[in-house]
Amino acid sequence: MKILLRANVVALFFIGIIVSIISQLDSHTAKIVTDNGSEVSVAFSPFEIISYISFFLWPWVVGINLYKLLPEDSQMNLKYLKVAILVPFILMLDMYLIGWFFPPEVQAAFLAREGIALIIVPLCIFFTCFFYILYFIAKELKSVELKREAKWSDYNATFFLLWFIPIGIWWVQPRINRIFEVV
Repeated sequence: MKILLRANVVALFFIGIIVSIISQLDSHTAKIVTDNGSEVSVAFSPFEIISYISFFLWPWVVGINLYKLLPEDSQMNLKYLKVAILVPFILMLDMYLIGWFFPPEVQAAFLAREGIALIIVPLCIFFTCFFYILYFIAKELKSVELKREAKWSDYNATFFLLWFIPIGIWWVQPRINRIFEVV
């Protein structure tokens, strides 16, 4: 896994793009008509699991290894990062498995009966964890670079670069590579 710490930014970028494209091209879509006449599309792909793993693997590896380099007085807690990575991964895997194993009629009946709350609550949890991951990695990276606890004004640019990862990886990964060349 440490290969991700010294990975070439071009390779990371294209692997991410290729996995995403294959995931979308291999997607099997089923249209479901609910009791009230509306249509629901359910898409699933075995490549989506590979996409999910690659989406969460990079922050896991970077977060754990940068944590070891944090200054002694750092107040950051690695357990929260691990939970923030595992919870959305488990949520996404559950949604994938529901789409894979239950027939479209069961999915439509479940959505019609339980309503939008079953979609909104997991999405809120997912995005809360997603933004925590961005915050943690950005603050951690800047704290290691500055050799002190970083403030929001120190790492806000890194946060937004991570938010838009296809663009931000071109600036963030070389910084990570420089840190681990020294170590």
